[in-house]
Amino acid sequence: MTSLEQAKRSIDESSGFRYAQYIAVNKLLKEERELTCAA
Repeated sequence: MTSLEQAKRSIDESSGFRYAQYIAVNKLLKEERELTCAA
């Protein structure tokens, strides 16, 4: 594997991680909002 391919793969992996993190944060915020509205 060339270094270019390795670099591309690591970028794909890190953006996938960021995306998962973004989804998790959004889910938490949504749940928090629903709790505050219910309270």
